[in-house]
Amino acid sequence: MSIFPHAILFLPGTLRAGEEGLRFESPEVPEGVRVGLAGRFRAYAPKVAGQRRVFHAFPRTTPKGGLYSLQLARAYPEPPEGFAPGEGEVAGVVVAAKRSVLVVEVTPQPPRKPFRLTLVRSGPDRPRYQRGGGVAVRVALEGGVLKEVRSEPAAIRVPGSESESDLLAPPATVLPKKPSPDRLPDSVTSPYAVEGVAPPEERDDLPELPQLPKGQYMGLAGEGPYYVIVKPQLAGRWERIESALDRFPAPHRVLRYPDGTRAIECSDREALRVFYKSTFF
Repeated sequence: MSIFPHAILFLPGTLRAGEEGLRFESPEVPEGVRVGLAGRFRAYAPKVAGQRRVFHAFPRTTPKGGLYSLQLARAYPEPPEGFAPGEGEVAGVVVAAKRSVLVVEVTPQPPRKPFRLTLVRSGPDRPRYQRGGGVAVRVALEGGVLKEVRSEPAAIRVPGSESESDLLAPPATVLPKKPSPDRLPDSVTSPYAVEGVAPPEERDDLPELPQLPKGQYMGLAGEGPYYVIVKPQLAGRWERIESALDRFPAPHRVLRYPDGTRAIECSDREALRVFYKSTFF
């Protein structure tokens, strides 16, 4: 049996009507998290405004596992059977698994693009999975952080396929435990820094970067995803950008090319623009 990739949370809360439209209030969601309404839910949302509901939401995380944004898609009187308020499920392909985090890539149906979620791990059962295999993860939102409750290997089906055997990824292989796990670093600033992910220069999925204007060696470019690009001629500027990444909350990835070019890839152009401008101007 295979399952489609997905990432959902069931969050208790209330939609409040205000001067700027509907505002989502939930004890589970910290201030500053971006909240939007999925397309079909926009017409229905005013009908449940002011009522206490459990909302079916699509989450996005920062590279450290903090909740970055939510998209509300449905509203229920109670969470579905088997789920407590604040719980949900993520199913996708393992990017990296270590003692402190599990990074999973979720592939929606086209034209939506794949995205990665960082799930914080703290329980006693934290399996090490082979990269590229499929997993299903029960998650819970605690203190604004998306945490792994439990996980298991799962066959992940190609989005939209009607065939159970049309797999995006087979069930992940559980690797044997290392003899000295206490020696593994727990501090992770990016999914690309964790164990099991090849150094950027060795990756075979580096995208072709958009061109900067002639004579320009650093700048913001792209039509989605968007990039801050730094050419080798301004390598010193990259050090400044890299040192400021801890305060960039939007989901992103750092790209390092063999010729010395460095870049940040992000789907949120405004967040990337503000970060870039605030770093240098």
